Amino acid sequence: MRSSTPSASAPGAGGSALLYRWTGVLAPVALLALLAAHRWTQMGDYPTGIDPGNWFAFGKQLFGDGGKSTASAYPPLIPLLMHLGRAVADPMVVAKVAAVGSLLAVVLAVYVVARTAMIPWFALAAAAFVALSSVINEAVAFGGYAQNVAFAFLLVAAWLEAKYLETGRLRFGAGAAAALAATAATHHVYFLLACVVLAAVWLAWITERPQLRIVAVRSLYSLGFVGFAALWFLPTLLALREFGYMPPVNANAVNVEAALRQAFAGLSWPAAAVSVGGLAYLVITIRRRREAAWKVAAGLCAVSLVALAATGEPRLIPLFIGGTTLAAGLALQRIWELTRDRSWGGVALAVPVVALAVAWPFADARAAEQYRFYAVADEPLQVAAAWIQEHHGDGLVVTRHDRFGWPVGWWFEGLTDADIAVGSNVKWLGFPDERERALLAERFFEQGMSGHAVTELAAETGVDLLVFRKWEWIGWERWLSEPSPAVSVAFDDGEFMILDVRDHS
Repeated sequence: MRSSTPSASAPGAGGSALLYRWTGVLAPVALLALLAAHRWTQMGDYPTGIDPGNWFAFGKQLFGDGGKSTASAYPPLIPLLMHLGRAVADPMVVAKVAAVGSLLAVVLAVYVVARTAMIPWFALAAAAFVALSSVINEAVAFGGYAQNVAFAFLLVAAWLEAKYLETGRLRFGAGAAAALAATAATHHVYFLLACVVLAAVWLAWITERPQLRIVAVRSLYSLGFVGFAALWFLPTLLALREFGYMPPVNANAVNVEAALRQAFAGLSWPAAAVSVGGLAYLVITIRRRREAAWKVAAGLCAVSLVALAATGEPRLIPLFIGGTTLAAGLALQRIWELTRDRSWGGVALAVPVVALAVAWPFADARAAEQYRFYAVADEPLQVAAAWIQEHHGDGLVVTRHDRFGWPVGWWFEGLTDADIAVGSNVKWLGFPDERERALLAERFFEQGMSGHAVTELAAETGVDLLVFRKWEWIGWERWLSEPSPAVSVAFDDGEFMILDVRDHS
């Protein structure tokens, strides 16, 4: 009787089998290297986004070396790694490594899970397709490294939990507990999502009607695995509660359709085909005995669809893309197993080639567009940060938000030891203290405020310096043109301007 496992699907023996096995190793390495080199080059000389500065600030805070200027907290893994990286490399290089690394983590996790149920060809195609998705690359572009890495841990945790429930082997359960704990140490929301996905995997397993004694024992152990991970999450949870964290959910108030369009930008038709095909396969095979990868795919799809319908939050879409892509790969694997001995059996093998050939140029152009859109850090920002680090006093340094309302001041928090009041549109902020500081920063740039009024406000609030890109806000021209200007230019490199607003009279 012929086994249906992917390993048993290998062609031939001898040299062909050896080549097949090495393809399963070399092909993903080649894909990782290609993506890493290409995205690194596309990003340019500087990491994009504003979040990297935040991770540097949180990293310093972990070691009591300054950091955040407001009462706030975050899971420690990414800030810790990026802070340690600064000991051996320039912060901008460290951030780019973290950016590309977060993308590769997703690719590797998808490949590992897919490879347990598919031949290398389909597993590689699934990993590549997820890596090309707009929502994964956008997280790289805006600095959401923690989100991508946590998603990778979530995938591995769900698969290991499914394997534990199937086999009862504690090594799988221990691995699931470790991966779930790593998720907890990386991203708070994705940890909660991971717990729900594991619950969905458990439900999928229950529908196979295992013996009641087995259900009781393995369910109890599974609760223990989640409890172990929850202990890792507890310090973060307590800190978030202490500082009044209220996460911004669907900050741009987009509906589900808009969220999907944003996530599938550049991949509309291939993504639609994968989504429909994957969901159809899950429904068609729901009554059969299913492999661990099927349970992971079903859990990801179910949780993402329910949560997305309730919130419209685009950051939930990686779960949907991961789930439907895995399911579509399983469908191709099954079709290939049924047809490989026939004259047209190569059709299934050609499908991912065609899909990726169509998708890659559009996805690549979309990624380049995202990097341009989120470009914030540059040489002038570094120079301004270096000046602040050398010249700031004990007072507050107020940084204005950029033209999109983004908190560019996070970069100055991460790169300096100054006490920063970060200007921002408050919809991006989750902590009351952050929002209070942002509102204070906004007061300094109110239309019609005179230079003398600014220095009076600065004296009342303990502010020494104002920092902004000089052509994003030109109120400085009015202040400097006043008779006997109350403010003075402390720094101006043509890009950034820093005004001294202390009363020197």
